[in-house]
Amino acid sequence: KVYTKSDSNLYVLNSSGTETKVGAGVTVTSQINVLSSYNPDFELGATTNWTASGGTFTVTSTAANVGAGTYAGSWVTSASSQTLSSNLTAIPAGLYGQNGLAQVMLQTSATDFVLSVTDGTNTLASQTITGAGASTYAFYQLNFVFPSSGSVRLVLTSGSASKTVYIDDAYLGTAVNLTNVSQAQLIGGVVISNCTADFITNTA
Repeated sequence: KVYTKSDSNLYVLNSSGTETKVGAGVTVTSQINVLSSYNPDFELGATTNWTASGGTFTVTSTAANVGAGTYAGSWVTSASSQTLSSNLTAIPAGLYGQNGLAQVMLQTSATDFVLSVTDGTNTLASQTITGAGASTYAFYQLNFVFPSSGSVRLVLTSGSASKTVYIDDAYLGTAVNLTNVSQAQLIGGVVISNCTADFITNTA
């Protein structure tokens, strides 16, 4: 699995769960994460720049519930259709009309939550997540097209009550996961749970 993180580097996760940065100290300079200044990985040790419409939203430093680094967000829902949203952030001119990628690490047993990207009013793209389990983190990717103006945010919507979701390393920006192979465009992501890989597809 190759993926990006909030430090603007590419990482590889092997079948044993070992994470390696691709090229020590190599930064992908063409990559823009619009959430980079808004606590995307909860390493402020607080829920700053994130808003939950209901339930209990805190941060955790329990190692088993942290995807990367020292902290992760912890959200316990109390009803369906509650939302957890990142900061509504202005789109930089360099991303106007460009292919975008929403990516986040989630640990949950919920199978009916929805990950979406919105402009504050309209949903640009969405998909239902299939939780890898209460003790397993998985990466979720969603492709979309940036509007030619305005702002965007990442939104997680609950489908059921009394579910716990741990969230880490959110990314909203350049679609670094789009690859051309034999003139075909791949759009999607891979959820790795233990040694089993399930392919998640979505449309831009």
